[in-house]
Amino acid sequence: MAFIFTFEFAMEMLAAFVIFAIGYIALFVSLMICLAVIKGMYEGTKWSWAYASSLTASTHSLPLDDDKRAATAIH
Repeated sequence: MAFIFTFEFAMEMLAAFVIFAIGYIALFVSLMICLAVIKGMYEGTKWSWAYASSLTASTHSLPLDDDKRAATAIH
């Protein structure tokens, strides 16, 4: 009869370890997913910032180009 109790205890310990391992793996996977989402948001922000900066730079440089053309036409 003591063997039955020992076997049940061992199964409970094994089940607890399996639940712990699955929980730990799930935590790690969710952390990796969060890091991937954060990295994607960071890269997207960098891209949009560079795109907006290039648009701003090109709109500010156009009047200067027109002024240079006008200055060379006058001289």
